[in-house]
Amino acid sequence: MRISLCLLLWICLFVGSYGQSYVPGYYVMNHGDTVRCLINESIKHNAIEVRNAEGERTISLGPSEIASFSLGREGVVYESHWVNIDIKPVETSKLDVDDRRPRWDRQRLFLNLINKGPANLYGVQDGTGKQHFFLKVEADNEPQELLFIRFYYSAGGAAVELPNFREQLTKALAGCPGNYRNTPYNEPSLSKIVRAYNICKGYHGTDVIAQKKVLISPYVQVGIISGKSSFSGYPGAAFTYQNNIQYGSSSSPLFIVGAEIGSRREKSRLSLPVELGWRKFSYSIDVSDFSYNLTSFHVMPRYTLPGKVRPFVQLGAIVALYSGGKNRYYWNYSNRVLAPFSKMSTGYLVSLGITSDRLGIELRYDQHVLFAPELKARWTNIGISAMVSYRLRK
Repeated sequence: MRISLCLLLWICLFVGSYGQSYVPGYYVMNHGDTVRCLINESIKHNAIEVRNAEGERTISLGPSEIASFSLGREGVVYESHWVNIDIKPVETSKLDVDDRRPRWDRQRLFLNLINKGPANLYGVQDGTGKQHFFLKVEADNEPQELLFIRFYYSAGGAAVELPNFREQLTKALAGCPGNYRNTPYNEPSLSKIVRAYNICKGYHGTDVIAQKKVLISPYVQVGIISGKSSFSGYPGAAFTYQNNIQYGSSSSPLFIVGAEIGSRREKSRLSLPVELGWRKFSYSIDVSDFSYNLTSFHVMPRYTLPGKVRPFVQLGAIVALYSGGKNRYYWNYSNRVLAPFSKMSTGYLVSLGITSDRLGIELRYDQHVLFAPELKARWTNIGISAMVSYRLRK
């Protein structure tokens, strides 16, 4: 266990040095030239950091300097636009009192192109963390903000929400059928509406949000696992452990290959990692030493929070195959293969960790049980592992 904690501390320091993540992409200058480069994935509404293709020189570019840029394998596109943006606060402690009007500010921003067609949907998060959405249809000269206003109503003593964007959608998309009275203010709902409108208008091009909605991201993990095993015999057990529980512990290297299936467009997201792992486990019980190879298959839904270094939590199932098991008796130094070590066991695992786009660290707990009816015995194995992971593709 001490080794695992030391490894986890070292990994935290190691990953901390990789806070900046650059991916291949390009930007289009105002006069139309395209420049291929590396782009920092920490996109701001008013600036991006880029490096030349060799990664030697870093510069900062603002919305007035370039027309658009695209990054990564997902085809994520940002465009530079002049817009009127509502900077009215939405945090409960900062709400305007009895003022339902938007607070307009004229800015040039990088807007994320979510849907493309006769109607374009854009999104941006400002410096305060407030989410904005903009709609641009054929008749518009520039994107128009879809308004969702919050203010404090003193007479009622409560915060009031005004979903003005629903009326805006009704007017802007009047050429096609649609009912927006209950539409929530989020990207999936608004994107679905705009996509339906574009199809209604006869647009059959590739929708931006659909280019790489689902990704398969392979990765490898290495670490150290410290485990504890308990052995208990049934009445009539073949060993001397009948009606008694024996304990053993061990540490071993742990190797995992896996793939995470999910969408990376959402700020917070659900994904489904699947893994194949291997470790060597050996421990002593009473007068015997046991050892075996353990090959395991893991399926574990993961929820990841937003950020440059993103925390995650996952809970899943484990199926383990025991093979190559041996035991050694102290009194005669004999070695022999034990039948129960060619069996399957099942259990669960839970883990916490942090990840960037390439590197991650994880602290994991797993438990599974192996039944050996022919020996009238049962093994319960508990493991705590500290691992570092590397994504082969972002």
